[in-house]
Amino acid sequence: MAFAFIIRSAGGFVSIAIGVLLGCLAVLLQDAGKLLDRADRLDALVAGNAKLPPVTDYLKMGTLTRWEPGAVLKAWPLDEVFLNPGGILYGGYLTCLADQMLTFSAMTVLSDAESMRTSDLQISYFRPVAEGPLGIEGRVVNRSRSHIH
Repeated sequence: MAFAFIIRSAGGFVSIAIGVLLGCLAVLLQDAGKLLDRADRLDALVAGNAKLPPVTDYLKMGTLTRWEPGAVLKAWPLDEVFLNPGGILYGGYLTCLADQMLTFSAMTVLSDAESMRTSDLQISYFRPVAEGPLGIEGRVVNRSRSHIH
């Protein structure tokens, strides 16, 4: 599957990432000890009821605003703690957001029996991000037997 990650801010189109997910290793989606199917997990993420991995809370990455098969959307309030001294969002943080959205997008098209891990993530920056909130969209553009793009 192919995956596109697009960030929009008040200034317009900002950045895009292309990622590849390769299925390997099992992923357990658990919420309060109960195994959830992917659709339930995505619904819980939108509702704000999902237990998030510690890294998501630590990095203040947030969850989803909405999802549909092959696509996810989130609004992220730009947090000043992730800005460099020039007032620009660190590129590495954008990459973290891209990886999160890549995973969420893949979850919308995989069955509960399938698993995923990021195997490749490339990002190109078109403009610096200096103001928010950001609208972040992840979309699956191609799926093969072993990859999501």
